[in-house]
Amino acid sequence: MAAEHRITVEGAAKSLRILRNLDRELAKEISRELKSAVKPVVASAKGATPAQPLSNWGTWTTPNGRSLDWNRRAVANGLKVTQRTSGERISFIDKLGNERYKMTKQIAFLQLRNVTAAGHIFEIAGARNPGSVFNQNIMAKHGPPKRLLFKALEPREPQINAQVRGTINKLERELTRRLKA
Repeated sequence: MAAEHRITVEGAAKSLRILRNLDRELAKEISRELKSAVKPVVASAKGATPAQPLSNWGTWTTPNGRSLDWNRRAVANGLKVTQRTSGERISFIDKLGNERYKMTKQIAFLQLRNVTAAGHIFEIAGARNPGSVFNQNIMAKHGPPKRLLFKALEPREPQINAQVRGTINKLERELTRRLKA
């Protein structure tokens, strides 16, 4: 997923899994607090989604059949915050040519994602091939790549990091208190 930003906090996912075993309601509250830290970013990105990025944005499809039609509502609804407490599976090919999977140690605890195909294209158009006419037109009208989520995130990132850190500290204090009891 190219159009995403990750907030990684070491140990937070494991702590949240432990807390779920101790108190499900408190774990839900902590999860809500963490997601609420980045909701203003998503709201800002949704508000910045253009009605029509280019006048000649076509009705295209990808080779696997995904529609690339521009629909402002669908693109805005495709801007999401996801929270994960497990590692990502990475596939690799072993010496015998078999596909194997392993879990990464680093967990993207919170992810800001642009999940629609048209949204992905709008978000990152021009990053790899800035010389194409399509990319030049998007960059002329909407600026350089990272147009929605990243642009909304940059001015708020210090506040978000502070809020996430505060929530994680609350989580750690509660876990320590309950484990001592």
